[in-house]
Amino acid sequence: MKTWMKGAVLAALVVPAMAMAEEAKGPSCFDIKYSLDFLNAYPQAPSICEEVKVVDGVKYARMDATVVKQEKGVTTVAFKDVFGNKLMNLSVEAVEGSMANVGGKEVAWKDLKAGDKLSFFLPERRLDVVGQPGRGKPGAPILFKAVGE
Repeated sequence: MKTWMKGAVLAALVVPAMAMAEEAKGPSCFDIKYSLDFLNAYPQAPSICEEVKVVDGVKYARMDATVVKQEKGVTTVAFKDVFGNKLMNLSVEAVEGSMANVGGKEVAWKDLKAGDKLSFFLPERRLDVVGQPGRGKPGAPILFKAVGE
């Protein structure tokens, strides 16, 4: 068989297998549908999405941030895009009793320190953000307020 024919046959076998492997991984950040209110407030959010988790049939976009400072109940966090470029800072004001996700562990907001790496989970088509996906009742919501640059 000629070399080009072998290449064509190999491609015909490999491409569908790759597509099936991608499908088996589950949804990606491109599959999340953001609420219009959320996109109006945070138009850069889609470029911050790191991964998508599906829990109980609900898609959650994971967004990571780093604590910049903690002051009088307001935590300033910095978001970067998936390429590591700084996109925005937000001040995060958490309701009493809210927990943050730091390296997969729950930590009280009041105990956060500069340099802590946080993960936020945004349920698809919703405006609220939770610390862990899939809880029946995720607890107190996290309130966000944009910080000027």
